[in-house]
Amino acid sequence: MSKTTKAKRISFATSKILLEYPDLLEVQLKSFRDFFQMDTPPENRRNEGLYNVFQEIFPIEDTRNSYKLEFIDYFLDPPRFSIEECLERGDTYKVPLKAKLRLSCSDTEHEDFETKVQDVYLGNLSSLRDWGYAKDYVECMWLILQQDKPEDFVIATGVQHSVREFCYYAFKHAGIELEFQGEGLNEKGIDKATGRVLVEVSEDFYRPTDVVNLWGDPTKAKNQLGWDPMKKTTFEQLVAIMVKHDMEQVAAEHVAQVMRVNLAEYLEKGLVK
Repeated sequence: MSKTTKAKRISFATSKILLEYPDLLEVQLKSFRDFFQMDTPPENRRNEGLYNVFQEIFPIEDTRNSYKLEFIDYFLDPPRFSIEECLERGDTYKVPLKAKLRLSCSDTEHEDFETKVQDVYLGNLSSLRDWGYAKDYVECMWLILQQDKPEDFVIATGVQHSVREFCYYAFKHAGIELEFQGEGLNEKGIDKATGRVLVEVSEDFYRPTDVVNLWGDPTKAKNQLGWDPMKKTTFEQLVAIMVKHDMEQVAAEHVAQVMRVNLAEYLEKGLVK
């Protein structure tokens, strides 16, 4: 018969050699700083971490290689809250990130194109507002002034729309359909046709005392003055009016610039006296 030998158990609980464990929070913070190269001036950053990510993505060119979108640099603002405040708020330790890009055109047919360097950021996209057209509101003001005795009236549409909706319709009237993805500070407005990120959110545009829910009740004005905001300019029509005005202004400035350039060229060549 075989003899069974009982295995000897070894307990490491009584070991006198103790291993020091690292500060896990400090490990995470170091990784955070290294990835963003937070302590390195922009001109001295190494091609690694987030900088390397930008370098791999850019430049982005159109199919004819006429337009080029280039990465210039990124910037980090100081943390909004300390570690202790983040723990109290149940929030994550984060800093606002901004990227600066350059859009240029090499097409000889668009020599008048000006290179653009711009950041596009918005604040709280979920803020609700009672949007109204000033022209309609002035009509209501006039009706108030026609009353025999002074009274208080609320001039509003009685309908709320978010900043996100305003942004969506503004791009729509410019020929771009946006699709919003993500939540909060991570929310982005993406061009459905190209996949390009056109809108981002930044805490810099959050108001410290922002009232996210503004809504007026025009019932009294409707009942006593006969002013019905539902029969006036709609929200989408209002956005279209604003976008149309800005696009016409941009077009007019562009034409004026082309005319100035052409006139200067004609004068230089002696074609115009």
